[in-house]
Amino acid sequence: MEGRWTFALHLAQRRALRTIRAQSKVFNIFDPNSDISRLRAEPEREISSQLRSVVTAAENWRRITGGAFDPNVDGQLNLNAIAKGYIVDQASRRASRFARKVIISGGGDIRHLGAGSVTVGIEDPLRPYDNVAPFRRATISNQGLATSGTARRGKHVIDPRTGQPTDHIASASVIAEDAVTADVLATALTVLSVEDGLQLISEHRSTACLIVEQTGRTAASPTWPDG
Repeated sequence: MEGRWTFALHLAQRRALRTIRAQSKVFNIFDPNSDISRLRAEPEREISSQLRSVVTAAENWRRITGGAFDPNVDGQLNLNAIAKGYIVDQASRRASRFARKVIISGGGDIRHLGAGSVTVGIEDPLRPYDNVAPFRRATISNQGLATSGTARRGKHVIDPRTGQPTDHIASASVIAEDAVTADVLATALTVLSVEDGLQLISEHRSTACLIVEQTGRTAASPTWPDG
């Protein structure tokens, strides 16, 4: 029995890694041969079904968030704020065919799929050091969690509506039914005011958020599940 379990775990890991590598060839803007890089160079070219699906989803989220999330924020198509979640979701689903419980983390996005739950630590964005304990925790079950913000990266958040950097939000963590939704909403919440961010979350079922302002003040939706 133990040998069978080990073999299944090995298959799940291999399937997840294979999926991540394959998806990176589609969405990696730093690879000139990726699907998205070719599309950026030739906007009229035919694109893969995977890329088309994510582009369509990104445009839909742009409308839903009133432009707080925009895949064209830098003047060229950039799907980084949605592709990470998409890749994590895809890898989790593929791996779940061989394992009862899957937990995949990539670039600030986490997805749990299968049996039980997992408790995730939320980094203090005002003290983003490896030796500092998480300042909050959340337990997720068959959900995705994503965190976005200025921690460790400086003023890297651009408000798509103005084209200007914004840093009033130190970090925004979002729990949703999947990682791609959490990824998009976390990005949008770093641009919106706290009040507008909480309102956006309240309009979407099965979502929760924890927002940390640069002042240190925190705000959480009533649905946030402290672990």
